[in-house]
Amino acid sequence: MGLIFALYPIFKNGLPDIKFSPSSFLLSVLIMLLAYTLLPVIWFFVAQIFVIFISFPDAVFSWYLSSIGRYIPGKVWQFVGRVAILNHPSGSVFSATLYEHLILMAGAGLFSLIFPKFLYIQLGIIFVLLLVIFTWKFSIKTLIPLILSVVYWSLVGLSAYFTSRALNLKFGYPEISFVYSISFVASYVLPLTPAGLGIREGIISLLMGYDPASSSFAILTRLIILIVDIIMLAFGFLYKRFAR
Repeated sequence: MGLIFALYPIFKNGLPDIKFSPSSFLLSVLIMLLAYTLLPVIWFFVAQIFVIFISFPDAVFSWYLSSIGRYIPGKVWQFVGRVAILNHPSGSVFSATLYEHLILMAGAGLFSLIFPKFLYIQLGIIFVLLLVIFTWKFSIKTLIPLILSVVYWSLVGLSAYFTSRALNLKFGYPEISFVYSISFVASYVLPLTPAGLGIREGIISLLMGYDPASSSFAILTRLIILIVDIIMLAFGFLYKRFAR
């Protein structure tokens, strides 16, 4: 239903008459790949906070392989996958994975302040997330993955910006980054569909004008995420095999 909602402007009015830029699309993919390299680093530091001492190659492999679980409705399969991969107490791995998701959500919230469209709501969400994070595990080490999370979202926002430029859309970096990060937070909160399918696209299309151009942008971002997920999954296997 979310996809139908996101695509309705295209069903109603047809595809927009826009000139596609392959170079901007390729740049968007490359930047998203760069952003994805930070995710296992964040996981590596979060694991240490929960006294799960794993090698960095194991962190890379476990993150990218367990990320397949996002494509099964309900994010629990991503948690189960990571528990199955790592030879550590399942309760600790499960808790650390949940903590990692909270870190990513808090980072998205902090970064969303670049475009304070709903300032009081944004500040409220950030306050609640940080309160939960630091009440659960009060550690100075938490600042490292939290800072990395903000950097991650800044790169993701840049990728989204070049995606919009690939369709010749006239949105600025702050606005497009805000929309994209908020759509991801919503998919974390509502883990009902595979990898947030439909939820992200519906929110992106709605916040960007709910017209054929915004719907096209939403679908193109999904294509980029799919491409990057496949590439980084292959990278995870290769890194695990050849890293010492």
